[in-house]
Amino acid sequence: MGDAPTTAQWTMNYCLAGIGIHFLEYRERAIAIGERIGAFRDYPAPKGCTSPFAPLWIAAMVSRQSCTQFETKSEQKEDSRHCTKARTQAKLFIREPL
Repeated sequence: MGDAPTTAQWTMNYCLAGIGIHFLEYRERAIAIGERIGAFRDYPAPKGCTSPFAPLWIAAMVSRQSCTQFETKSEQKEDSRHCTKARTQAKLFIREPL
């Protein structure tokens, strides 16, 4: 991926993040691949925006999805422990702003 043209890198990174975000069974592997490849690790992301670095991107999107997908207040209450865990996992990948 590192030797590919920039447009190909963006496309491959987008696919890797998409797999990690939408397929739980491949999430851990997608994060590991993103860490190993390191594509866009140092890409400057404006405050309030999600980094294109796949592990950060996956963690942020999963955290948002898992904490907003319930239909009733009882589901929200039951899901609160899961949300706390998802947010904690996401914080492991969040770095200080550049």
